[in-house]
Amino acid sequence: MDWVLIGTIIAIIILIVWYRFRGAQNLGSYTKENIETVNYNNNVEYSIIPNKCVCAFDIDYTITCGNPKPFVDKCIEHGCKLAINTARPIKYIGDVDLDSINFKSPFYEEEDLYYNTNSYSQTATQVAEVKTTFLDLLRNKYTIPDKKCVILLDDHKTNIKIAESKGYSTIKAIPTKGPNCGLDSFDLQILDDKLSFCEQV
Repeated sequence: MDWVLIGTIIAIIILIVWYRFRGAQNLGSYTKENIETVNYNNNVEYSIIPNKCVCAFDIDYTITCGNPKPFVDKCIEHGCKLAINTARPIKYIGDVDLDSINFKSPFYEEEDLYYNTNSYSQTATQVAEVKTTFLDLLRNKYTIPDKKCVILLDDHKTNIKIAESKGYSTIKAIPTKGPNCGLDSFDLQILDDKLSFCEQV
């Protein structure tokens, strides 16, 4: 037997497995601690529970104004997991009272706060692509069978456009300052329809 050849093949297999494992945990500089703590492929402390849907909320102009609670409650009503998907460059949500809008365990875990350390140096399209990468992570983590059942609620039109182009569902918030900003109550029925579809998947 050619032991050198066999040894080489084994080494290649080990390298392939190692790189695939690292790729699942390391998605580049956008990940920082929020994605590193997820480690959904190899963290024995985190039990993966199949879910039907995930609602990923942006922060600014989405849950910082208006009345986001009915939308959060609607997601909970349909058994969705909750997540935060923001372009903020740091893990900061001190200006939002998450408990008051039911953004808490067991519906929401702190590990599901995704932010983008490079957002201030990126174009709108690049920021949107990062947000969509986070939707990919959420879909894989919670084993969502249909992309349309991962819903991005966001005020920025580019984020909405890119997410939809990748097959995800969206609800667009109103990005203007004043009493009308945030999630529009007229879209609550649209969210309910989207989530009702997910119950049938």
